Amino acid sequence: MVRTIFRMIGITALLFLISCGQLQIQTDTLKNGYIGENYSMTLDLTGAIGEVTWTLDGVLPGGLQFDPSTKKINGVPTQEGKFDFSLTATDSAPTPRTTTKNFSLVIEDLSIFYVAPTAKGVGSGNTTSDAASYRSGSFWNKVQVELETCPVKVLFLNGDYPKNLTLQKKGNAEHHLTLQGESDTGMRFNPPASAPVEKTMILAGCQNLTIKDFNFRGHITKYGMTITHTEHPFDKDNMTKCESEPKCVKSHNITVESCTWIDLHEVEFGGMGAHWGSYNVTIQNNVFKRLGKDSHAHMIYNAYYPHHISVLNNHFEDCSGAHVRFRDDADHCTASGNRFLQTGTYKNQHSRYTAFLQVPTFNEERREVFATHYDFSDNDFEFSSSVPGDTMAISFYHKGFNPPGMNYLLTPSQGKVLQEGSPYAVKNLLMTHYGIDTDEVKIYGNRYVNTDIRVDFETSSGYGSPDYG
Repeated sequence: MVRTIFRMIGITALLFLISCGQLQIQTDTLKNGYIGENYSMTLDLTGAIGEVTWTLDGVLPGGLQFDPSTKKINGVPTQEGKFDFSLTATDSAPTPRTTTKNFSLVIEDLSIFYVAPTAKGVGSGNTTSDAASYRSGSFWNKVQVELETCPVKVLFLNGDYPKNLTLQKKGNAEHHLTLQGESDTGMRFNPPASAPVEKTMILAGCQNLTIKDFNFRGHITKYGMTITHTEHPFDKDNMTKCESEPKCVKSHNITVESCTWIDLHEVEFGGMGAHWGSYNVTIQNNVFKRLGKDSHAHMIYNAYYPHHISVLNNHFEDCSGAHVRFRDDADHCTASGNRFLQTGTYKNQHSRYTAFLQVPTFNEERREVFATHYDFSDNDFEFSSSVPGDTMAISFYHKGFNPPGMNYLLTPSQGKVLQEGSPYAVKNLLMTHYGIDTDEVKIYGNRYVNTDIRVDFETSSGYGSPDYG
């Protein structure tokens, strides 16, 4: 019988008859979505022959789309409510077949809580009149519990926040946490001169979190914000990185956007930065102006093997040190679409320490190394014509001892290769001595104004290391 059918109608129809079965959308219900939360749901279609054509009858929630090629409903919902629609699939069998399924998709608003410099009313955080204290441990525990069921936004009401805020292991892999100022300029971390703060905001082992519309002012002495781990992962005795979890939980999937760091003249290290293995950090559409105590201070200071750090579309103006630093095995780092400006009116010290973008290693106690994946593209680098001395846009710099197995300190003849060698010789030296693959260092599309040195590479002895000349 099977052979007779094969001869009569061919293999396509045969496969249809004996193996494909009925065309069906097996998915019966769709999971709920939340405003502002990424949504993705794949439909299960069985029994299809050949290509499938889909038809949507009705309207999806705003921000969501149906992709026929993947059978996914995805996007970021922008409308709250219940949305009824149907999807019809038609296959390409010799006699095309059709199946339709009706769906209801519920989009809920996220939970919103409120904090203020001091508690208001009963301090529950449920309303503006009952805003919680921003430093209340019980409030942040409440937020963490709420994140188990839905995304959460915490609005920081306008005002001056004089003390530091440390959040440890906050956030949820499935539901996003947003910390946002009530208005774009009204919420300020602003320690007074009588009570300066070393670090105004610390995110330790946090995840899936956005910081938006925060403003950093006043008497901050070390960092405006640090994105870091829960426990120091570096063992000085054996010079290794501790990767054990949960002992050391690294912050990840963090976005910092539409924030400002302005007139922070006492900062010793950084306006902000990602440290100690933090990863998937995006810093975008922020403003940094007039920051730093001396050449050790940077607007964004990333250090100690963070990775996948993106610095995008920010404005940097007048820093006493390098504007953006990627130190010690900071890998897969991008700086793109930014504007860098030195006006010559601030504490500008022009040396290898104050390039706009700096990739350094300092080997005194630690054994710091260069990474190799960098993308520095489509930035504006501008020095005022009044800026004295040599001006530099991008700097790779090493100081101190050789890290184990590497030869960072060069002899005069090796230094001459860097200065005068062929592109192949330079490429080979950077790879063999520093582990830098120039094919993975992408510098393009930048605009340079009054810039004497566009890209510099320098290595020097220090901290008692040998000097080979």
